[in-house]
Amino acid sequence: MFASRFWFALAVIASVASGGLAHAGARAVPTVSISEAARTASGMLGTPHGPGNRNYIRCSLASGPTVDCEARAGTLRATCLTSDPESVAVVTALNDDSHLSFRWATNGTCTSITAYSGSLTTQPPMPQTVSRSNAVTIDLARSSARGIASDTFNSTDDVEFIGCSVSANGTSVTAQCFATSSTGERVSCNVAARDTESLQIIRAMHATSSVEFAWEGDALPRVNDAVCTFIRVLTSAEHSPLVRHPL
Repeated sequence: MFASRFWFALAVIASVASGGLAHAGARAVPTVSISEAARTASGMLGTPHGPGNRNYIRCSLASGPTVDCEARAGTLRATCLTSDPESVAVVTALNDDSHLSFRWATNGTCTSITAYSGSLTTQPPMPQTVSRSNAVTIDLARSSARGIASDTFNSTDDVEFIGCSVSANGTSVTAQCFATSSTGERVSCNVAARDTESLQIIRAMHATSSVEFAWEGDALPRVNDAVCTFIRVLTSAEHSPLVRHPL
């Protein structure tokens, strides 16, 4: 059950990733959406802003601590508040390249907050100088996956991605890491409950990060009982896209 919900959520984030675009990798739409019926809001923190575009999504953290999430999409606005420590942990994992979603109850309390970081939401698009393929490597024999966010975002297919998500529902915090190769092979693993070290590592993920994770168990979608045993995020100039500068 968890596996199907997990991959469905990723499919929603990447709903426009399959467009046959060259040098695209799998990408999410930089927009904000709100459903009053479902009491949900989602969008990318890197949503472009400018004249005529007043949409946004954000969560703030104040002393207490208290989390205040807010979104605007056209004429719709959504807000919620919570002070549970799990939601605080999720908000601290947000960065400029995160995809954020939250759900609220009728009394205005946040009932869930989810943050995703990875190549799906790299914003703005990274400069492209060289066509790349097989940007994500999945090694089932070694139970590991690795890739560089900018390379994956600019890969020659529209399938590959790699990233991690953190979610809180008011009673617990969970995290997952996941990857899809150019052949469509998908793997994911779950971070053990209250693994604060892994949350800090996921928080360090950015547009030029090299991401690697390993697992124990079955990481394929049909089972998805794997536990992440290792997560590494390396951000370095070595992993930045090549940009030709004038002399």
